[in-house]
Amino acid sequence: MKLSIRDKLLLSYTLLVGISFLLMIFFINKTIMKNNENTILDDLCKIDRNIKVYTKQYLILNDIKDIKNQFVNVHKDFVEDLNQKLAQVGVLYFDDGKIADTTYIVNKYMKEDNALNIALKKKSACNIYFNDQTVTADFSIPIIYENNLIGVYRFSKDYSKLYQSGYSLIKSISIFALLTGFGIIVISLIISYSMLKPLSKLRDYSISMADGNFDIDIDIESKDEIGELAQQFIKMKNQIHSQIQTIIKSHEKLSKLENYRKQFFDNVTHELKTPLTIISGFSQMIEDTQYSDKELLTKGINYIQHESQRLQRMVEKLIDISHQNSCNTINTFEVFYLSDLIESVCEEMEIKANKHHMVICRDIEADLYVNGNWDDLKSALINVIDNAIKYSFEGNPIEVEAHQEGIQIKIIIRDYGAGIPENLLNRVFEPFVREKVKLKNTEGSGLGLFITKQIIDNHNGMIFVNSIKHQGTYVHLHIPSES
Repeated sequence: MKLSIRDKLLLSYTLLVGISFLLMIFFINKTIMKNNENTILDDLCKIDRNIKVYTKQYLILNDIKDIKNQFVNVHKDFVEDLNQKLAQVGVLYFDDGKIADTTYIVNKYMKEDNALNIALKKKSACNIYFNDQTVTADFSIPIIYENNLIGVYRFSKDYSKLYQSGYSLIKSISIFALLTGFGIIVISLIISYSMLKPLSKLRDYSISMADGNFDIDIDIESKDEIGELAQQFIKMKNQIHSQIQTIIKSHEKLSKLENYRKQFFDNVTHELKTPLTIISGFSQMIEDTQYSDKELLTKGINYIQHESQRLQRMVEKLIDISHQNSCNTINTFEVFYLSDLIESVCEEMEIKANKHHMVICRDIEADLYVNGNWDDLKSALINVIDNAIKYSFEGNPIEVEAHQEGIQIKIIIRDYGAGIPENLLNRVFEPFVREKVKLKNTEGSGLGLFITKQIIDNHNGMIFVNSIKHQGTYVHLHIPSES
């Protein structure tokens, strides 16, 4: 049978109070009985002294010299006088243990017993008899004169009232003990209930948490150890809830990542399949014509070269992505002048810009330091500036601005083109997402901004794009500076 803590406390209190009560009654009863026996023995001693004094006075007053012969003749008067003095009804035994001739009835307690034999040896003794509601003491007291045993005086005395008062005391103490014990149990139950109530709440809360419900208010305001336990329980609840939320978010991220990888793989497969299909098709066509059609041969070779170059660029971009995903890139970080890197990239890209009658306008603050990878940041800048050249209208400038604000270096690259459509603006950092409008005879892989974002993320920076229709696009790169 399963017992609750409350049941266990109730059982413990009951047993404790019950055992204490029984032990108390036992020892009180023993003490009262001992006191009653001592009272009877005190009476025996007093009566023994009185009989000795009375015997001496009686023999002197009656001028009894020959006690052994004369006492037989006066023993009746002696016993009568002694009974009057002691207010008792007693009998006399001679020194040989025989009862003297007397008119008094010898009751059932006057039979020969151990106490009589002790008294015949000149020592007072008594026996206590318990009969239903009565308690009687049978006294046997030797009558001695000048150290000679004359006889033994025996009588019975009722001590029922003495014992009844003891029984009444035990009864009163028992009632008091029962009431006290009941009160202790009731008070203990009240205290235990007040203590166990918050524990019961914690149990209910833990059951609710086990069912996945963490939106519970724990209203335990105890100022003791249970209150501390409740506070720790709240901390545990919050930590578990936080960890579960973290696990859920991590699972969602993993799911998204898995879905993203699948989409990426599908896109890569599709993007690689297109140039390979074109190359394979034109190769087969050239083989079938056996080089007889010069125009078709020239056209096929141009397509094969174009698609081969496109395929090569795509493979190089995929290698860059793999490089960025490698955790070893961060180990190649070093502090260098970002100002010099931006200036160098602008100079290199000006060759391509000039082909389209463009200039790269620069506003680069001096002494811009970063802790990063030179090659990666160079690739990121080339990707952004190359896109600006591709999608900007001919003859318009490309603006590159770089300055420090607080602990951030902010780089802004602006082109003056058609802008990015709203439906693509939020997806520009996804792989293989590109604007289909061709302003020049160029074609991108759709991986440039995707790689750029990975590079900036690896440098603990941020990248975002603003675009205005028919006015151009702003690309913002924010990178932590190094003092």
